[in-house]
Amino acid sequence: MRHPLFKALIIGIVAIGASTPMFAQTYSPWLEQWYRAKFGRPLPAETMQLNPTPNAEPAPSAATTGTASVPANTWFENWYRDKFGRPSPLAEANAPAPKFAKGFTASNEKKQSPVNTWFEQWYRDKYGRPSPQEESRLNPQAH
Repeated sequence: MRHPLFKALIIGIVAIGASTPMFAQTYSPWLEQWYRAKFGRPLPAETMQLNPTPNAEPAPSAATTGTASVPANTWFENWYRDKFGRPSPLAEANAPAPKFAKGFTASNEKKQSPVNTWFEQWYRDKYGRPSPQEESRLNPQAH
């Protein structure tokens, strides 16, 4: 009597296991949330649904617009930008210098500041004024 009951139990488990994929959800918001959290952008399939590109009109070529041509193989640049959120070092080196850096000149004057400032912060928090060392550093003419 134990044997047929055991067979019925096994057949029931197999039947439930076989029918479960039939009723499973095809869309998983968990996957979308995980992908967005890991990569900071939506799934590629969702991106294509949100931004369909019309294929009716081809893009103008670089020769007709007068702009510089883009290399044919940009997968590394795209991958690096998607992964790290900034251009690759090679692209940064080839990019023109920003306008604010053109007139920059380094000064030879060295400012001395303590490397470890915890004591200065502690003294200022406790006594409400700079420490004697900090005062002598800030006002060298006073001594």
